Amino acid sequence: MTLDTFVTEHYRAYAKQNKRSYLRDDQLYKRLKPRFGHLPLTGITKYGVQQMQTALLDEGLARATVNLHIQMLRRYCNLAVQWDLLDRNPLTGVQLLHLDNQRETYLSEEQVTTLVEVLQTHENRTVALIVMFLLSTGARVMEGLSAQWKDVDLASKTWRIPATNSKSKKVMSKPLNENALWVLEQLGSKDTSPYLFPSPTTGKSYTFIRYAWQTIKRKANIPADVRLHDLRHTFASRLVSAGCSLYEVQMLLGHADSRMTQRYAHLSPQRALSASNAGTFAIA
Repeated sequence: MTLDTFVTEHYRAYAKQNKRSYLRDDQLYKRLKPRFGHLPLTGITKYGVQQMQTALLDEGLARATVNLHIQMLRRYCNLAVQWDLLDRNPLTGVQLLHLDNQRETYLSEEQVTTLVEVLQTHENRTVALIVMFLLSTGARVMEGLSAQWKDVDLASKTWRIPATNSKSKKVMSKPLNENALWVLEQLGSKDTSPYLFPSPTTGKSYTFIRYAWQTIKRKANIPADVRLHDLRHTFASRLVSAGCSLYEVQMLLGHADSRMTQRYAHLSPQRALSASNAGTFAIA
């Protein structure tokens, strides 16, 4: 059985039933198919994966994106073994590229101001409002893209993120600040779609807005390496700089582990100094 037969006749139906990100899997397969689609499952090798890794890096793909392609291939092989279509996974032990997971980029106040000005007049209104919503709530990208009206309570100014959409697989509740409420007021989807941000092409939620984000960044003179996820870091940095405690930041970001929130501790040295001063004593 070739990889293409496995993906089209077996994997896609499984992924559609079991994965929220199955459309993303199809996007990854578009790059995998020319290299591996014609090969039998037993013909996929670690050397072939290493060659693909080098080629994708040469194309300018981010290391994390390259790793996603490798992980997708390993996933195919693992499932093929589970379904008795393959005796063993030929990619067991294949090495992923090392990532610097501590990378955090925060937009400055000036950059935020410029970005908001661009978003308010950008011709792609839906995507512009998605970006504004992410910046206003600190939500993860997929949480924002898949948000539905049934989970928004305008009276209590809260947004419920169901477990199926949250990274922690737990129900989360986010307060909607004035900026987020402004975004909701601009939307015309409330009576026409279950989604806050339906695609004008498909009527369904967006699966990615990467290309539109690139255009927005250029207009706002934001560095090319700033990711949509960095809007979440920017939201957190603004909270800390405004005097919010790390516990409050943890709750608003939905971090299950406080160690994830500790990365923002260095952003407010003045607050740490104030806390330290509370422990001073008189010296004669």
